[in-house]
Amino acid sequence: QFRDRGRSGDPPSGFLKTMFLPRGGVKTFITFPATVLLFYPAHTFLWLVCDKVGNADTPISQRLMQRQDVKDFVRFWRDFKNVLCDHFGWPRTPPPWWRCGSCINVQVYWCVNCRKALCPSCTLHQHAPGSFFETHSIEEITDHWSKHKKGVHILSPILPELIFLCGFVYILLFVHFIHQDYLDSVDMCPLVSSLRHRTIVVEPTLYHYFKGTFSTWCTVEDSFVKLMLDFWVRGIVTNSDNSLLVFQTLPQAMLFNFVLVTCLAPLIALLYAALLNIIYLLECQVNRTEFLAELEGWVCCFSLSSSAYLHSAGGPDAPPPTKHRQRPTIDSMDGLYYWWMRRTKYIRFYFQSTSTALTWLAWQTMLFTVVIRLLFIWLGLGEPAGRLLSMLGLRETIELHRRWFVYAPNLLLTEDRLWHIASQISHVQDLQVMPSRFHRYLNFGIVGFVVLGMVGIGLFIYWVTVILYQRRRFRPEWNSLRGQSLHFGEDVEPILRSSLQVLEQKNKVH
Repeated sequence: QFRDRGRSGDPPSGFLKTMFLPRGGVKTFITFPATVLLFYPAHTFLWLVCDKVGNADTPISQRLMQRQDVKDFVRFWRDFKNVLCDHFGWPRTPPPWWRCGSCINVQVYWCVNCRKALCPSCTLHQHAPGSFFETHSIEEITDHWSKHKKGVHILSPILPELIFLCGFVYILLFVHFIHQDYLDSVDMCPLVSSLRHRTIVVEPTLYHYFKGTFSTWCTVEDSFVKLMLDFWVRGIVTNSDNSLLVFQTLPQAMLFNFVLVTCLAPLIALLYAALLNIIYLLECQVNRTEFLAELEGWVCCFSLSSSAYLHSAGGPDAPPPTKHRQRPTIDSMDGLYYWWMRRTKYIRFYFQSTSTALTWLAWQTMLFTVVIRLLFIWLGLGEPAGRLLSMLGLRETIELHRRWFVYAPNLLLTEDRLWHIASQISHVQDLQVMPSRFHRYLNFGIVGFVVLGMVGIGLFIYWVTVILYQRRRFRPEWNSLRGQSLHFGEDVEPILRSSLQVLEQKNKVH
């Protein structure tokens, strides 16, 4: 089960990863629209074709892979994706839990120092006698946690999805952030207010000592909350949003976002690990039947936590359950390091993977909100979006909020006045009519960008396809020249011969 929870390959470096993968910073705000419009759809398509259909691990994909045209289609896009991963830094989706971290063989050993599961051949090659890595701690992988061993697992594969769905429903039904005094309230800080209240109840003197700190962080959290909620209140309901409000609340919102992820990640990782292990142990006690086994296969179709989105953020490999190493202890520090790495490998994995996922999700949410708010302001999409949502059943909610915030459009600094002030400061009179011209020029720019983007994408796909067929022509030639190309001298033949003998003995055992 641990091996199923998110084996993710390390994305290689490349300009596509540098351009598209979200890592924070000013550059991310610039490339975020291209990331949403280009990277995620393409990455999701490749994940569905190459991994979900190509691996044939669900009943639907098994039926599809019986057709030859589907096999050829999957093979083409797998080769296409390999070109992107090798030359353009496209992130790799995680391999199956049983696969070696360096080849396509079955994993047998786990290297504590490399933090990678390897087959006997790769273990021998990467930790050969006389190399710098010969003293790495190598552990044999056990089958104690193998999901094919016993029980049936229906809840554990979709546990993250269930937690997210329950949290979303709870917030939607029982948590109300927008009240009638939303625009009048000085600060909205639910987390800091809850912490402040509990501090007053437990120890009043401690509250008075940190009273100024609570006020400061309440203001910071207010910027984060208002950055999200103003999209609904000012962007859609009242159509009174402006660029200054967005950029004014953004710095403190980014700071609170960082602190929020850093503080909550360890707690969430601990609770998630405990809940997952309890559910898994209970599932192991269920008798495995044909119906439950088929239901387990269908449930895995809805496991989206291992999707291309989350693995584009990177993350550690899940450590498998292993036996103790056979190598003796070198010294006291080596023994202490090995004991610590072995005892805390699951805790560290859940901490790192959960922290990575939460950081990625938090930054993506903030970036998406900022970009969408700016697009609604500059393109005037607030009123059309309000009409569309009214037709979809939110008319009463929108009308109620408009009655609450009827005075919201009466701002001193509107978007038109901001452009007028900018024109007066820069002494450029044309900026006074900039909003209308900006909309017109932006529409032409969007059309031109779409046309040039489609042409560029077509040329890029053609280029990658050419490389793909060059690779296919190379494979037969490489098969005939492999022995000659990998012949590194007569003096290494005894070592290779002995290595093959050891490998044959390992294969007989396993």
